[in-house]
Amino acid sequence: HNNNNNLELVTDPCLCRIRNNWTSSHFTKFDLETLSFQPNHILQYEHPTTTTTTTTTNKNETTEKKDTQHISKEVINGIQQFATELKNHVTFTISKLSSSCNMLTSLEEKLNSISRGTIVSPEEQLEYSTLTPSSSSSPTLSQAILHLKSLLHLTLHHSSLVSKRFASIPCKQKQKTKSQSSIIKFDIGTIVRHTKYNYRGIVIAWDGKPVTDVRNWDGVQDVKYNVMEQPFYHVIPDIDDCIRVFGSERSFRYVCQENLEVWNKEESSSSSSSSGLKVDLDPVEW
Repeated sequence: HNNNNNLELVTDPCLCRIRNNWTSSHFTKFDLETLSFQPNHILQYEHPTTTTTTTTTNKNETTEKKDTQHISKEVINGIQQFATELKNHVTFTISKLSSSCNMLTSLEEKLNSISRGTIVSPEEQLEYSTLTPSSSSSPTLSQAILHLKSLLHLTLHHSSLVSKRFASIPCKQKQKTKSQSSIIKFDIGTIVRHTKYNYRGIVIAWDGKPVTDVRNWDGVQDVKYNVMEQPFYHVIPDIDDCIRVFGSERSFRYVCQENLEVWNKEESSSSSSSSGLKVDLDPVEW
């Protein structure tokens, strides 16, 4: 209980509160975060807490917003990087085809949009934000959701197209496609050696037949069987072997099956190629 003599009015408009002369002897400070006086050791077990949960709630909300924004940015960057790498594969495949493929061209365009972040128009994004109030307050979260949505739609759409196209293949041709893997001698991840140029590499992909006309390539002039009917392998070559054979580093090699054999480390232990394989598996290069 305080009488009027112990109270004085604060005239400073920025300090709209009543100050008591006993404040200095009973309270240590005024906490700007909790907007309350902090009791000293005399009152700390008697003074009732007047701190509201508003400040704590605001702190939690601020932390959650920062976390959400950080995670959303990571999601967006991850999807855009994935789309860029996949688009590079598609672009390379298109460049090797002798005829156009509408499905691959469409896939390339959509992946390009995702990689650039131009997945929807500003009008569509505004409409989406209106329909989803929770994301309207966080543009980054909204963008992350739209990126995930675009990637999901792209996956489902092209999976459906591939399924329909495979279903339309005649039965005999389909059986040939299914059994094609039986003629593949080198699985993905196999370390192989080029029998003509004597460099090592690792298989990262293969085609049942070459996707382009390779009959005039230097490396296939001495092959025994029809080169256009052989499996071809995408091989990332050993860096040191490339420098030794070609004089400089090379990106991936496209090699026919007849020119490859499994590299046997034990048999090559006495040669200079017995050192560990050194390759650059940067997906952008292949």
